[in-house]
Amino acid sequence: KCPEDCSQCFEYDDVIDNPKLNDQSNNVNKNRFHRTPRYNNKHPKGYYHTGTDILANLDKELKSMLCGEVVEALDTKGDLGMIVTIKSKDKNGKFIWIRYCHLNSYSVSKGQKIKHGKVFGKSGNTGNAKDILPQYYHVHIEASTNGVFYGGNTRVDPEQFMKTKFDE
Repeated sequence: KCPEDCSQCFEYDDVIDNPKLNDQSNNVNKNRFHRTPRYNNKHPKGYYHTGTDILANLDKELKSMLCGEVVEALDTKGDLGMIVTIKSKDKNGKFIWIRYCHLNSYSVSKGQKIKHGKVFGKSGNTGNAKDILPQYYHVHIEASTNGVFYGGNTRVDPEQFMKTKFDE
């Protein structure tokens, strides 16, 4: 169904086969977009997770969830580590940016078109995921309606663009 030019995506895919939610902290919902508040010294009043964490062993091949164009493939040298961001149009024709974070490597470049289900990189533990236990290695996935991921309120739940649907 998806056009060859990757201009819109009608069939979504999963970032890995048989995806599982990260249950680090014994609470899977802490690692899902805006489900359960998190608390720490930096945020004593709590905050919500900005994406969804899918467990992925080190160097697992990652696949694009939607067809689109790579708008970023870089090392942030910050909390997100290596990232790839793909600009897409969803099933309804609305623009959506999907960002994949904590990668060990990527095999795409800015401006490249990619179909859903095609490999763009490998999972890792870069950024603030560098010190987590191996059983919790994951790819952090975020979604935005305008490509702005910091500040503002344009982030949306990335799970709506995943083939697999998780129970609450």
